[in-house]
Amino acid sequence: ATIKGEYNLPIRYYEVYLDNQAPFKITDPIYSKGSLIILPVDFKNQPEGEHTLEALVEDQNGNKYSGKVNFTTDSTPPQILNESINQGRYSFDVIDKNGVKPEIKFYQVMYEGSNKKYNDITSRLDLKKEEIHNGYRIFISDVKETDGLLVQLMDKPGNLTFRKIKVRQQ
Repeated sequence: ATIKGEYNLPIRYYEVYLDNQAPFKITDPIYSKGSLIILPVDFKNQPEGEHTLEALVEDQNGNKYSGKVNFTTDSTPPQILNESINQGRYSFDVIDKNGVKPEIKFYQVMYEGSNKKYNDITSRLDLKKEEIHNGYRIFISDVKETDGLLVQLMDKPGNLTFRKIKVRQQ
């Protein structure tokens, strides 16, 4: 959380509340930069979903400041489901297991060549996206029947997933 205001160091007192619960323990010191107070907080053990963080700070002169921020924690990679291929058109669904519609930040599609090495073909593909209830259906056109693909997706928080797809039926 970042609290803006004119203050005098040192900070005499601070409290941090997560989701209006009992004060949250901060083990690292408070950092200051210019007229900002920065409270480092670790959310690794918090449940996924939307949260509210509120900080209350009092400096050595009794000046009080507060700040509030809403944020979402998400450590679940998107899932690739319901794959199908029909006449050179490959489709699959992208959802997030925790029920949050994933916001795709990055995707890459690679073609498996005869030498078993992958070549990036992302820029050459016709990729379309449709919204579905809890995610997206992705369509890739011009997939050759002999191709094997590696699809990589990263959501906005940086969770990465990949799927190897054997396009050719053996």
